[in-house]
Amino acid sequence: MKTRIPLAHQLLALQVGIILLSALMGAVAAIWQASDQLNHQYEQRSLAIAESVASGSTVQQALLAGDPNGVIQESAEAVRRSTGASFVVVTDRQGIRYSHPNPALIGKPVDESPATVLAGNSWVGIQRGTLGLSARGKAPIFVNGQVIGMVSVGFLVDQVWQ
Repeated sequence: MKTRIPLAHQLLALQVGIILLSALMGAVAAIWQASDQLNHQYEQRSLAIAESVASGSTVQQALLAGDPNGVIQESAEAVRRSTGASFVVVTDRQGIRYSHPNPALIGKPVDESPATVLAGNSWVGIQRGTLGLSARGKAPIFVNGQVIGMVSVGFLVDQVWQ
């Protein structure tokens, strides 16, 4: 003979299930929103640093001169260390790196297209590069109204969540 679960118990189980499902959905939504906010904050922080570096006369003049003394790498690394950024990369109009945390990549082109920034527009977002997935801010380097290069600053997503 088959025993039947009383209707009251069935309704209670259904209510508990609905409450648990609602709580789970709320937790997922809260985590997603927190992640989105954190990424946005780091994108804006990256952009502020990139704009600061791009407006500096030391980097501008060194880039115009072809950086014969490695001033750009030295300056970018100092900014990276002082801000906690994962990278500060300066490129010319062709996207050739003048700075990178991995010195072996200096003189090589960036992986992603710099077209938006080289058109004079700042950019923020999440991208994957040589160091991994990062929240980035990119700013054009202007001299006398002309774009001569760009600065890309990023914080690795893994470090953002620590």
